[in-house]
This record gives sequence, C-alpha cells and structure tokens, in this order.
Amino acid sequence: MKILEQQYQHITSSREVLLNYCKTLSQKALLEKLEGFGNANIHYLLLHIANCYKFWIASQALQRETSFLEYEKTYSFSEIRDAFKEVDAFMSVFLNTRFPTEIQYEFRTGVKGTASPLKLFTHVTTHEFHHKGQILSMSRHMGYTPVDTDVMR
Repeated sequence: MKILEQQYQHITSSREVLLNYCKTLSQKALLEKLEGFGNANIHYLLLHIANCYKFWIASQALQRETSFLEYEKTYSFSEIRDAFKEVDAFMSVFLNTRFPTEIQYEFRTGVKGTASPLKLFTHVTTHEFHHKGQILSMSRHMGYTPVDTDVMR
C-alpha cells in the first residue's frame, strides 16, 4: 500500500493547510450555523471528518476501541488537532495492515456489509475533501477569503 501511504501524505498536507486557515477564523465564525449547509457549522464539520475516520478505519476496519468527538461540545483547536493526530495514527496502522479481500462492517442500526480496504480508504478521504470544500465555502459566505487547500497548490 505504499502508493496509498503517499496519497495519504498529500491528504494530510492539504488538511494542515485547512486547519491552519480555520485557526485564523473567529470563534463566532467557527460556530455559526449556516442554513444553506444544513444548519451545520465549521466546527461541526471538522469533528464530523475526524469521526468518519474513527468509525470506518479505527472501529470497523481495525476493530479498535475509539472515542468519538461529541458534536454538542465545543473543542479547542488543540483538541481538534489531537483528534486528527489520532486519525493519522489509525491510518498508519490501516495502511500497513494486510486485510482479507473484504472487511466486514456493521452500523449501530444493525445494517451489515463488506468493503475492500481500498473502498474504505476512498470513502474516508473523499468524505474529508467533500466537507473541506463545504468548510471553505462556508467561510466565503461569512466574508473570509479561503486559502488554496488543493493537493496541487
């Protein structure tokens, strides 16, 4: 999975640009709910991105116990960065583990299924980029000028 490790390095580099940008936003901007974005806010989306990795990679693929970020709680930027450091640690293990062809998963609702390691990797990383785009759009709607977080910058 060396190529996926390289790809994940590009993803974390892009994430670092996003986190550095978000740190410059006011607390009000981070917590402001925007109707056009399902009444979500930037803070919520950062937690949601980390929780997606925690669910699919830590909990389902690696079968590890993990604590999820609470959406009702306001986290400091240091705590958010720590959550992504934890995500990076899980991803390192994931990218260096030989899995069977399919990984079994189960939602809390009881829905079960299987997915390949590549499908899980693709899901969590495209999910992150989807919400990264929303975060940048949200900040633009609030009058900020977003930075370039593309992998090719």
